[in-house]
Amino acid sequence: MKPPRWFVAMLFAAGLGASMLPGVASAQSEPSSWLLRYISWYSNIGSNPPNIQEPTVIELHGWFPYDCGVVTGARVIDSGHIRLTLRPNPGCADTTRQWSWPFDLGLLPLGDHTLNVQRTFVSLAGDSITENASFSFPVVDTLNTPPPPPPPPPPSTYWLMPYLSGWHPIPAQPNAQQPTTVALEGNFPYDCGVITHASVLDTGSVEFTMEPGPACTDTVRRFSQAFDLGTLPVGYRVVHIKRTLIYPDSVSVREGDFGFAVWADSVTPPPPSPSGPPEYPSLFIRCLSGWSVASPPTTAAPTILYLYGWFPYLCGQVAEATVLSSSHVLVRLQPGPACSDTTTLWFQSFDLGLLPAGPHPVTVTLDVEGDPSMAVNLRETTLPLYVDEAPVTQNVPNPFVSTTRFTVINPAEGPVDVGIFDVNGRRIATLWTGTMSAGSREFNWNGRRDDGPRAAIGVYFSRVAFSNRVVTRRLVMLPRR
Repeated sequence: MKPPRWFVAMLFAAGLGASMLPGVASAQSEPSSWLLRYISWYSNIGSNPPNIQEPTVIELHGWFPYDCGVVTGARVIDSGHIRLTLRPNPGCADTTRQWSWPFDLGLLPLGDHTLNVQRTFVSLAGDSITENASFSFPVVDTLNTPPPPPPPPPPSTYWLMPYLSGWHPIPAQPNAQQPTTVALEGNFPYDCGVITHASVLDTGSVEFTMEPGPACTDTVRRFSQAFDLGTLPVGYRVVHIKRTLIYPDSVSVREGDFGFAVWADSVTPPPPSPSGPPEYPSLFIRCLSGWSVASPPTTAAPTILYLYGWFPYLCGQVAEATVLSSSHVLVRLQPGPACSDTTTLWFQSFDLGLLPAGPHPVTVTLDVEGDPSMAVNLRETTLPLYVDEAPVTQNVPNPFVSTTRFTVINPAEGPVDVGIFDVNGRRIATLWTGTMSAGSREFNWNGRRDDGPRAAIGVYFSRVAFSNRVVTRRLVMLPRR
């Protein structure tokens, strides 16, 4: 079982304390405690995170402050309370001082859960102390879990992200003697556009918003926006960009990075280029940041898998992308020729074809050539893909302003009810109720209630009730501008 991320971070950050209990003969230092003294971390036995399809078993892990110890009186009081006692165990040969104990909480409902832990500690002298603490963990629905965030778009003619095509510094040779301004350049996806909310968050981060403007006769669609970063120190500088793009019916937010060298003055040569790109987070294995699917996988349409990540060098390319089988894909990264694109991000799609219903784990083999920080080229991980046999697609666009749509795929003719509900479970619109023939059918919701007026902005849910199951999807409605 893989420990939670906070535990991994704790292992790196934890020092060994000097406090010792009275009566403990060993000079061994105390490890860090996470929840209560002598309780170091927890994990769950089974799927991670826990889900409503199977019992949740939480396992606590910890240590004894004496060479030989034992856990006694461990029991589940109810799904939100457990207790245990740590006490000496004379005459044992196990001096690792480690302990763990599972607690079966049974089937838990969807949502966040709080578990209260009562721990009694008995010292070598026979004294005891009882303490309480609690922690929270989520319980999810693996059959109706929303897909992961969408990946960056495929490579295009854009420089860093859609509608951002270039930049230039002012002065042309940024230096530590005078303020540096960077001007971003690009084009609007509509005839008349305007830049709003342009601001410098700090010397390494800027943001701006693109939105439709008033009627105009200028249809060149070009824009240029300057950001004053102030006086910068000598060296290589990375600037993070957050761009919000407002369409008539949706909002798109994209982020990216670009870098440039700051010289000591306006005449001396620049400092050497950085040795490598920034180390981006890797969700699964090094250089693989995440994955997504074009739409929730179903038995009615081919599954398109998207992988995205980063190169461990400034100029890289995807040299090979192969579907070895419907459950195994291969990606090979290698250094590319000299380039000016230092975003170092890659994106690749795979057509897995029609997949059977149920769990369908996909193995990803990543072959990274020339990684300066890792000698092993081949790395593997498994993605927990699930294929639905009675699907309802996620609505698009989402969020939306005026209208959104989604598709219901009915496996066999029968009664189907399609409605829109608010966060309190109240039906506000009915899109279909009655017998539906087998096949797919698209539904549109214009944001209005059954009684006529437009619904309030906020979060809603599409609910599709088949004869043998109910499927929900989350919708977000934005205000009209």
